[in-house]
Amino acid sequence: MKRPTEPIFLAVQSYRRRRLRDVARVLPFVGGFLFLLPTLWSIQAGTVAVTAYVFTVWVGLILVAGVVAHRLREDPGDDDDIDADAEDG
Repeated sequence: MKRPTEPIFLAVQSYRRRRLRDVARVLPFVGGFLFLLPTLWSIQAGTVAVTAYVFTVWVGLILVAGVVAHRLREDPGDDDDIDADAEDG
């Protein structure tokens, strides 16, 4: 049995970069869920509480998206990693 010539695990930087891309792809769906969450609350929740919740979620999503975008821009990675993602689909 031959041993594999390539390492079994991904490099730490490319792994983190892929996970950051995954976070960026899932963030709109998480945001949509969080914005729709007040519709599941009981009627007893007041307008002020719902408004405060919506604006808190909005600001939180902006901050998370900014941090993810900054980290993705900060480390350009190698071209092979980008080409591999383009081939995957």
